[in-house]
Amino acid sequence: MTNVRITAWKPGFKTISFMKLLREGSQAERSLAQAKALVDALLEGKPFTVEYPTQEEAEAFVRSASELGAVASVTNDPDLAPSAPANK
Repeated sequence: MTNVRITAWKPGFKTISFMKLLREGSQAERSLAQAKALVDALLEGKPFTVEYPTQEEAEAFVRSASELGAVASVTNDPDLAPSAPANK
């Protein structure tokens, strides 16, 4: 598994599109409420981590997130657990 750390946002950050991106990808299928909570936390300056099964998927997410105005990077730090659990 590969972690992606989202640490900040830039002016013009497309929050709605980023919420959709969060819901589409990663190991955890997030509800709209979970995605919104992550975006709200990011807007308050609280970084979070999402997990992807492959390096390629993680890098694709980082590219898409960057285009939407998020500051994201791939990390292999095992101490950074994913921030939002999957829906059960």
